[in-house]
Amino acid sequence: MEGKPHAHKTAGERKASSRRVKRKAKLSKAAKESMGDDELWDHFYSQKGVRFYKDRHWLRRELMELMPAEVRRAPLTWCAPLGSDGCGTAVDVLPSAEEVRGFVVGLEAGCGCGSAAFPLLRANADIFLLATDFSGEAIRLLKSRDEYENQLSSSRRRCHAWVSDVAAPVADAGWLEVEHLAATLDGLHFLTLVFVLSALPRDRVRAAVKRAARLLRPGGLLFFRDYGDGDLAQRRLDDRGQTDGAGTYERGEGTLARYFSLSDVEALFPRDLFCKVEVKHVDRDITNRAKQITMNRRWVQAKYVRAGAPPLFPPCDAGADLLNETGAARRRASPAATTSAAGPTAPPPPPGDDDAPACADAVECGCFAW
Repeated sequence: MEGKPHAHKTAGERKASSRRVKRKAKLSKAAKESMGDDELWDHFYSQKGVRFYKDRHWLRRELMELMPAEVRRAPLTWCAPLGSDGCGTAVDVLPSAEEVRGFVVGLEAGCGCGSAAFPLLRANADIFLLATDFSGEAIRLLKSRDEYENQLSSSRRRCHAWVSDVAAPVADAGWLEVEHLAATLDGLHFLTLVFVLSALPRDRVRAAVKRAARLLRPGGLLFFRDYGDGDLAQRRLDDRGQTDGAGTYERGEGTLARYFSLSDVEALFPRDLFCKVEVKHVDRDITNRAKQITMNRRWVQAKYVRAGAPPLFPPCDAGADLLNETGAARRRASPAATTSAAGPTAPPPPPGDDDAPACADAVECGCFAW
C-alpha cells in the first residue's frame, strides 16, 4: 500500500500540537487532591522540562556580595558554563568538610532544575553549592544538565544536589548529614530562598526559616526573593477564584503560590535570628511580543544576616548607573529606549528579563517564575 506523503508542519502547527499534548496530561481535581506537594511539583517538572525557566543571570547584580572583583566591575559580562578537566573521580555524594574547606559554601533551598545554581557557580569559581529540592523530578533534571556532569568529572567538584524538604522536621534523615556538615564548618556562608516559601503551605514556612537559621553561621548571608503582593499573576488567580481567601493561591496544575507584602517578608525572619539588610520591591514590565501583551510583574527581595556576628560579606550596591536604569522605571521614563550588544560584554537585560520564563506560553499557565 502506498503511504501518505509526509507533510512538514510549520512552527505554529508544531507549537499547537505541543499544547494539545500538554492539555491531555492535565490533572483532574481528584488527582490533584490526592497528591502531595512534592508529587505536584514532580508532575509540573515532568511536563515543563529543564528549560522552562531561564537561568537567573540577574543574580550577578543582585548578589554582588558573593561575586569576585571582576564580576562586580562588569556584572553583565557573560560567564562561561562549567567545564571539566577530565581529572575527577568524585562520586555524587555529600562532600566532606575537608573537601569544601577553602570554598565559600552555600545552600540553595528549592533549587528546581538549577536556574539559580549554575549562574552562581559560573560567576564565582570559589563557591561550592549544596542544592536541594523536594521534587525528585527537578533534581533528576538538574543532574541531567551537562554542567553538573562536567563538575563531577573535574578535579575540583563544585556542587552536590539531593532530594529533601527544607520544611521537614528537625530530625529528618534527609538533613542530618547536611546539618552535621554545616556544624563542622561552623555554619554555611550563605543560603538562598528563591521562589521557595511561596510554594509551601503557610504552616510549614516557619520550619523552613528555622532550618535556614540553624544552617547559617553567625554573620552568614540569607537571600530571599519571591512573588510580591499586587503581581499580575495574583490578580489573575483572584479573578479565577483560585484562592482560599486567606492569601494562599492554587495554580492550575495544583501547586501553591503566595504573594508577599514587605511587612509579610519582615514577619518571616525573627529579629532574634536575623538582622535585616534590605527588603524591597522589584517591579518589571514583561512584554510578550507574540501576543502583544505587557505584564506588570512584582517581586519582593530581601537580604538578611544571621544574628550573632558582623556580616561575612560587606553590603554591596548594585550601584552601576547601567544597572539602575534597567526595568520598569526606565521604560516609563523613556518608552522608546533600546539596547544593543557591544563587543564581548552583553547588553543590559531586556525589560522584564529578571524572571521571565523561557516558554512563550508561560503567561497562560500561571507558573511565571520559579
